[in-house]
Amino acid sequence: MLWHQMLDGLNSERIERPVEQVFAFVSDPTNDVKWHWTVLRAWRTSEGPIDVGSTFKWDAKFLGRREADVEITRCEPNHAVATLVKSGWMQVIVTYLVAPEDGATRITRRTEIPLPRLLRWLDPLVRPIARPYANKDNGDHLRKLKEELERPGHSA
Repeated sequence: MLWHQMLDGLNSERIERPVEQVFAFVSDPTNDVKWHWTVLRAWRTSEGPIDVGSTFKWDAKFLGRREADVEITRCEPNHAVATLVKSGWMQVIVTYLVAPEDGATRITRRTEIPLPRLLRWLDPLVRPIARPYANKDNGDHLRKLKEELERPGHSA
């Protein structure tokens, strides 16, 4: 089962905005430059409405400056969106779940980093060390997202 063969992080945050606005913002990876500090530039590489199969490119700062391919792999409007981010051998699956919460939105961000087959034996050793960092990173990203969306005059 792939669940046990990847590093992951999971965090949640309350954002004082309607679900529709939060979903519209996080389901467009070009918005990540506004709140995700590793994304320096983002652009769309496919046509049509954002949905499963939509593609993007990022110029990101991760282990140096790299270009990353981003693809929407799940899109359930006003509920869930997932992206697969690929850069070299590294892959990251980022999933956002949004739900109404007393006039605001509860957003949950999960990151999953599948290990290449040759490195899967490291999973039991690396997971206890990496999970606190992944959770801290997710939490930091969600706080920046919250700041951006709740900023006065924000427009999605």
